[in-house]
Amino acid sequence: MAQRLSELALKLENFTIRDRNRALLNLDFSKLPSRHPYLMMLPQNLTEQVFAERIAALGGVIHRVVEAKAVVQDADGARVTAVENGREKLISARYVVGADGMNSLVRRSTGIEFDGAAYDASFVLADVRLDWPVGPTEVSLFFAPAGLVVVAPLPDGSYRVVATMDDAPENPAVTDIQALLDSRGPTKKRTRVLDPSTKRCAARRPRRCLNWRA
Repeated sequence: MAQRLSELALKLENFTIRDRNRALLNLDFSKLPSRHPYLMMLPQNLTEQVFAERIAALGGVIHRVVEAKAVVQDADGARVTAVENGREKLISARYVVGADGMNSLVRRSTGIEFDGAAYDASFVLADVRLDWPVGPTEVSLFFAPAGLVVVAPLPDGSYRVVATMDDAPENPAVTDIQALLDSRGPTKKRTRVLDPSTKRCAARRPRRCLNWRA
């Protein structure tokens, strides 16, 4: 899948940490001793699309909106009680892979507890089109008294903006993103938020994510 992901992605060489207008540190990925000396910028929906296409090509089927209710392991493998379309069924498998987050049923079923805690923070994430003084050649992390903000170019010409906030809004508006960049981004030339993309997401305490269309 690496070739397909590489074809779709925006490849960048620079990750820069900034204090408003001043560059504090530049990480140059072009100097990595790797076949892939770059940052590969690709939104999650395209990444999942590539994975899904590869699974289908191999004869696999992805089942969505399925809930695992219980996992039991024995000498021959594992049995998963799942609910799909309102019907409960039992699935037997040699292996069960848990990728279900902090409250993982799979992990708990093995007796392994979560060694950590939820973020005591609130975040906002938005994909927007910008008149961006830094340009589309780097991922930028800005430090400012008001807080942190990351701005990352995406393949379609939009930018992903991620920032910490005291109380992130459920549905961030253009004015919210403009205020974040005005208070934390470059000041020599003002950034202008032109419009949102079709999907935006805000994460709040407790951490959750909402997708919606503008």
